Amino acid sequence: MNDRDVVLVHGGHHGAWCWDAVVESMRNLGYEGNIHTPDVPGCGSKRGRDTDRLRLIEIAEELNDELSGIGTRNALLVGHSMAGVVLPLMVENRPALFSSACFLSTSIPRNGESILDLFGTELRGIDQTRIGWPESREAGLEKFFAAMFAPDMTPEQFDVVLKNALEDSWPACASAEAVYRSGFPGSFSVSFIVTERDPILPPAWQGRFAERLGVTRLYSIDTPHEPFITHPDLLAEILVKTARTN
Repeated sequence: MNDRDVVLVHGGHHGAWCWDAVVESMRNLGYEGNIHTPDVPGCGSKRGRDTDRLRLIEIAEELNDELSGIGTRNALLVGHSMAGVVLPLMVENRPALFSSACFLSTSIPRNGESILDLFGTELRGIDQTRIGWPESREAGLEKFFAAMFAPDMTPEQFDVVLKNALEDSWPACASAEAVYRSGFPGSFSVSFIVTERDPILPPAWQGRFAERLGVTRLYSIDTPHEPFITHPDLLAEILVKTARTN
């Protein structure tokens, strides 16, 4: 089978490392296309960079330059969580690289809003107009990350995620910069995967995000926020199906 390219863009406090189990599962399912897992500046292989002055469009351009340089074409572009603010810019900046996009439990602010506007500063439930947070950062980063990432993970899995999450940091613009999706999706094919037991993005909010994106296909899976760690085979099945049909 002539499988097309797939690009997997990680979310906040993660790097390309988080996709390892999913890539392995996709290969076990017989997927033969190229699978690319770029690191966002400040994460994974790009840790330690000064990212203070970066803007969202510059992140999109850097990732697209890397993908173009390795011959990516006709790709399914997949993004998780915070990557939702970058994927539309990647498509708008270099539409020839991609033929469809899949948003995995991603944060999608309204046009003119930032992720910080979307979440607010309070714990969930205090301000009904904002998502809120499942835990306070004042409780310490380990407890904060555990509330967001640990559900369904084994202790060994969370140890790996915590170690990396403490070192991986997206540029500040990803949270603070207002987003604009000019012309997206247009005629572009877009799917969204809702994670039904998500401690960060409640399913009702994910439904709103899917509407904002104008999705053409909606999936729902019974997992927390990190299915690439906790349920890689399930996620791989959906990604392979989407890459081959969407």
